Order: sequence, then structure tokens, then C-alpha cells
Amino acid sequence: MTGSANPRRVGIVGCGAIGSVVAGEIHAGRIDSAVLSGVCVRSGATQFGSAVTVAELIDASDVIVEAAGQDALCALGGPTLRAGLDLVAVSVGALGDPDVLRELTTAGPGRLHVAPGALGGLDLVGAIALQGEITAARISTTKKPSSLVQPWMGDEELQRLEHAVEPILLYAGPVPELVRRFPSSTNVAAALALAVGGWELVQGQVWADPNAEMTRHVVEIVAESGEYRFEVGHRPSAQNPRSSAVVPWSVVRAVRDLCGSAWRFG
Repeated sequence: MTGSANPRRVGIVGCGAIGSVVAGEIHAGRIDSAVLSGVCVRSGATQFGSAVTVAELIDASDVIVEAAGQDALCALGGPTLRAGLDLVAVSVGALGDPDVLRELTTAGPGRLHVAPGALGGLDLVGAIALQGEITAARISTTKKPSSLVQPWMGDEELQRLEHAVEPILLYAGPVPELVRRFPSSTNVAAALALAVGGWELVQGQVWADPNAEMTRHVVEIVAESGEYRFEVGHRPSAQNPRSSAVVPWSVVRAVRDLCGSAWRFG
């Protein structure tokens, strides 16, 4: 049971490493003022009952959590927001496409909420951007080589990853191209670009390190107000090594805040 007489109905799209945790917390009554309205997956049932379609989920919900990848966010984002629902976006890299960003930030009357995922400090970055000009912004992401394999890679690059004995720089350049090349590994870079307020301003690097015990993100900002650097290191998810184990709990926190927690940051 929730602590509210009028709990918000939360629907989950995707039931993998992220969606299953969020749905489980709601189903178990551990998110105050939230009830699980359904789970949408590509086919079959889930541990939370029969799967429903996106249209059925929208009709039955007040909040939709997207945890199924960039294509899913592109497909369901507009209909969800036009129906007046809150949308929690996990696959933030999709917003690197200017057309998608424009649609999801103007669709309304629903509200788009960007889950920060594995990256902290975005509230501070947003404040820095409001205070004055940001002249440089960089993010460097380091992961195990196996979690960075991509369909576009040729045999030479794949062999290089497989036999790596030291860190390898796989990409260095603007964030939009980084997100395109590594769509399931760089939502943090996209979230940083949104906080900075300029996609082309943020430069990114992707490193493959065979000795990395944790996924690591290093952010550096140079602005009128000062210079900033922060670093996070996360254990990879046991269910999906491309993602950090903390990510579903970032989404749980976002849902908790949306559904009326007693207090929140910001």
C-alpha cells in the first residue's frame, strides 16, 4: 500500500536491468504514492503480469518511465507527452537528434523528465550555465572493452578491443557523434550536454580499459564562475554490463520525487 489516497499510476516501458528494478520497487509498495499501472515489453508476459501495449499503458497511467532504448523513447515520447503524462526518459542519448529534442520539448502538455542516470552534479552544471558562459566542457568515459563493442566496428577494431592490454581511446570529439556511435553507453554524455545547454560545446572521450574494475566518468567544466571537475566510478550492472548498477536507482529516485516524496533536492 502507498501512503496516499490518490497514488499516481506509473507505467514502465522495458523490463530489463533498469525497468525490472523500478517496476519491482513500485509493485512492492516501496515508492510512496505510486502504483504500477502496467509494463510494456516487446512480447510475452513479465513477472508483473501480462504485457500491455504502449497505447494501453498511456491510457492507464499518469507517469510513463521509458527504459527500453533510444528507439522506444522516440516512438512513445510524443504520444505520452501529448496525452498530458509525465515522461521519465532514461535513454537520453536520443535527444542528441535535434528533431527528437524539439519534439519532446515542445509536445506537451505533459512534462519531460530527464533521468541523470550514472552521472551526478548536473544540478550544479545547470546553475553554472545560468550564471555565465561555459567556455569548455569535457566528459571522459572509461569502460571494459567488452561493453563497448558496436555493430559498426570492423574486424580490426574488434580484434584491438579483444586483445587490449592497456587503455584504448575509441573516440574523441563532439558529444552528438559520440552518442551516435555508442548509443547504449553514453547517456551520461547526453545528460551533460543538456545541462550545459549546448550539444556541440561538450567534447567527449570513450576509453576501453581491460583493467577497469568500474565504469568511470570524469567531467571538467571551465566557465566564467570558475573551474569544476568531478569524477564518479560505478560497478557495472550484473544484468547488463553496458550500464552501471546505480542507474535503476537513479530512476527510482526520479519516480519517487514525481509521485510526491516528502522532500527533494532542488
